[in-house]
Amino acid sequence: MYSMPEGMKFKLENIEAEREAAFALVRELEQFGARVTIPESGKRNMGALSFQVTFPFQNEGAEVNIFLLLKDWQVDSDVVITNMTTLPEDKRGVGLGGKALKFILDWATSHHFDVCATQVGDPRSEKFWTDNGFALSQGANPTHDLVYRKSEATSSGNTPVA
Repeated sequence: MYSMPEGMKFKLENIEAEREAAFALVRELEQFGARVTIPESGKRNMGALSFQVTFPFQNEGAEVNIFLLLKDWQVDSDVVITNMTTLPEDKRGVGLGGKALKFILDWATSHHFDVCATQVGDPRSEKFWTDNGFALSQGANPTHDLVYRKSEATSSGNTPVA
């Protein structure tokens, strides 16, 4: 298992070298049954390290797809969730997204990473994120971003919902 040295952050000075280290880091999610790939758009993105993480739930006949960015220059979080979708649609709302998100949050917390879900505008989506310990960003330029910081979620009593 790859472990980033304490205090090390991706600086995006050598994106190809960092992409390999980040890929090894994100592949730790495979221990939870995930498939991790670098999408075509991620191979061209020079501003962030992007990955697609798929959690198959074979017994339920569904999968949860999550697109992650590491160290996106636009957001003050280590891990950014840009998209999260449960397919097929009739499997939404039964807890699979919460289970997949818990794996992501456990992994991120083990590396002391903050997590951000970007541009959450749908009220149902916002409820999902807040139920799982996220809070509306209070930064200098508030958006529809929701942020999960383990220390804040724990102190407020919010914990990820499985």
